[in-house]
Amino acid sequence: MTLPMLARPKTVRQLRSLLGSVSFFRRFFPRLAERLAPLNEMLRKPAAIKWTEERDAAFRGLQDMLCSDPVVRTPDYTRPFSLQTDASGVGIAGALVRYYVHHKPRIGR
Repeated sequence: MTLPMLARPKTVRQLRSLLGSVSFFRRFFPRLAERLAPLNEMLRKPAAIKWTEERDAAFRGLQDMLCSDPVVRTPDYTRPFSLQTDASGVGIAGALVRYYVHHKPRIGR
């Protein structure tokens, strides 16, 4: 499953915004920096965004990761969870986080 509404970035600003947003979830994805390295390469040469097969595969992989367990789940309302929020002058975000016995946070249940 992918996120069809997550458009491929066309500018360096859009790419930075996307990678910054995804970094919120980095603790849920092992080796995230390694997986996103092809996308981060485009930030080193900010003149233009140039998509290759490798970069496109990294972007599709990112879409899949964001839709996979443990990130996207419906919350289990019989267990306690917390709402984590973040806001700035230009945006707002939030996530339901469920803490397990081993104290590692998970989004959803």
